[in-house]
Formats: sequence, structure tokens, C-alpha cells
Amino acid sequence: MKITDIAEMAGVSPATVSRIINHSGYVSKENEKKVMRIIKETNYTPSSIGRNLRKSSTNILLAQFPDLSNSFFSNVIDGMEKKAAEYNYGLLVVRAHNEETEARYLSMLTNRSVDGYISFTSYCGAEKMNKICSRFPVVQAGESDETIRTPIVRSDARAMAYDAVRFLLKKGHRRIAYLYNLDAVVSSPLREIGYKQALEENQIPFDPALSTGCVHSHADAYRACHGTMQVDAPPTAFFCTSDEMASGVIRCLTDLGHRVGEDVDVIGCDNTSLAENYIPSITSVSVPSEEIGSVAVELMMERIKDSGCVNKTIILPHELVIRKSAHL
Repeated sequence: MKITDIAEMAGVSPATVSRIINHSGYVSKENEKKVMRIIKETNYTPSSIGRNLRKSSTNILLAQFPDLSNSFFSNVIDGMEKKAAEYNYGLLVVRAHNEETEARYLSMLTNRSVDGYISFTSYCGAEKMNKICSRFPVVQAGESDETIRTPIVRSDARAMAYDAVRFLLKKGHRRIAYLYNLDAVVSSPLREIGYKQALEENQIPFDPALSTGCVHSHADAYRACHGTMQVDAPPTAFFCTSDEMASGVIRCLTDLGHRVGEDVDVIGCDNTSLAENYIPSITSVSVPSEEIGSVAVELMMERIKDSGCVNKTIILPHELVIRKSAHL
């Protein structure tokens, strides 16, 4: 059975069937329902559809990020580019900040303008993504949604927070603020779980006044820190989900007259060059960002070569790098 047979049975054009199969272009809900019903009735499965689709290769991978100004993502991209070059592939890097922009870039995959799609944050939802993933190569890196059935490479966000907060607790801190990135819709809740777990193990109740979400920026973290320091019992330590946010906290604390690393401790995440070069230098949870990029491409190449390969989830290790903002 061919696409033309499906089109004839549904009373639509072959181009309409092709758009439905490839998730590209507009098709009315009525026509989509008719075509999908006939595909189901005739057992014309996605795998058989895939064998009838036009085969082509662009040797280009598309990597989608929520933010291209973040130095952590720059390191991830370096890892991707190096590994992609080993396979004679190029890398197209784009930024998506909502469902509309991600859908536009996903159409490049379904239209076969690129061979694979590496997502750092997905906005389109599991239902739509799983339809695409069943037919095209998709890999998730970093901010991964495990309800989307793809290979995944990521760090352990919960354990990262747990280890950082436990370090602060061992130093004697009991009022520890948690400053998280509102855009990190997957990792921030996981880090909050680790934060709460460390507190609970030390019989310290969670105080919502010390948990604040903000935009991933120095300026917004500064404002969030300023507000947090106004509570009745202000924190003596901060755990921030990025070095960029930690730098804003340090600047705010300094402006308020506190000695960072003495009066108040601050820990960031990602161990970017900012953490090493900021004054004072920032204690940070280090994640192998370049390796995340490299492994993401390796997983993608496996998927391109074998669309039926088992979805792997690879969790890379982290470590706490001690510097002046929270030292022993």
C-alpha cells in the first residue's frame, strides 16, 4: 500500500496525507481524522510510512536552546560542534522561547531540512513531540521531559541541589535561600526537591519565604536577593541554580554591606568561567557541559543510523567546586 492508496480511500490528495505523516503544513482536523483512521484500519504503521518517505540527508543537525547568551550553553555547543565534525555533520544553533518558535524549528526536521533535532527545552508538549519522535530523530539534552520518548543526556538536578545544600548545612547554616530560574521548568522543580530533602534530613522546616523564582539574569537575581534579605529572619546562605544568578546575589549582598564567604555564603551552578573570574570567585556545582553536547550528538548519530534503537538516558556526574563565596 502506498500514500496514494491512503489518499484515495480518504478522499484527499497525496500531498495532504504527506503533510499529516510529516506533521508539516496546515491540514484540517476533519481530514487528519479521516487519514489517521484509515492508516489505523489498514495497519499502515509509522514504520512502513517511514520506508515510503523520501530518503535524503543534509548532514546538518539542529540544536535548540532557550537562551544563547548563557555561557553554560556556549560550552554545550562547543561539545556538539566538535563531535558533529567527527561525523562530517554541521550544526545549526537556534533559540526557541515558546511553543510557536519551537514548532517553526521542528518543521525544519519534519520537512527534512535537517537530519536531527537536539532539544534543550521543549515547549510543544509530550503528545505532539512523541508523534514527531516516532518518525524523526530527536534527542533531549539538559532540560529533559521523560514523558517524551527520546534518548536523553542530562545531569542529576535533584542531587546537585542536595549536595550543595548539604555542604552549607555542614557549615552550620540553617537559613538557606533557594533562588531558581523560572524558565528551567524541568530542572528547577527537581532542584527544589533536593533542596527540601537536605533540609528535612536536618530537621529544618521548609520556609516558602526563602524560595524565590526569577528570570535567569544578574539583574533579576539582584532584585530577588534584595527582597529575600528583607524577611524577618534573613538567610545566611544562598543556593542559586546558575552562576549568573549567583553573581547578582553576591553584588546585592555586597551592596547591603555583607561580606560574601564570611557573613553570607553563596553557591551557584554550572561552574562557568564567570564563577572562576568573579570577585569573590563563586563556589559552584560543576556539570560537564561540553560532554553533555558531545554525548547528545553521539546519541543522535545512533538514532539516525538505527531509528529502532533503544532510548537511553545518560546521567553525567557533577562535583562541587569550592571557591571563596562559600569555602571550608
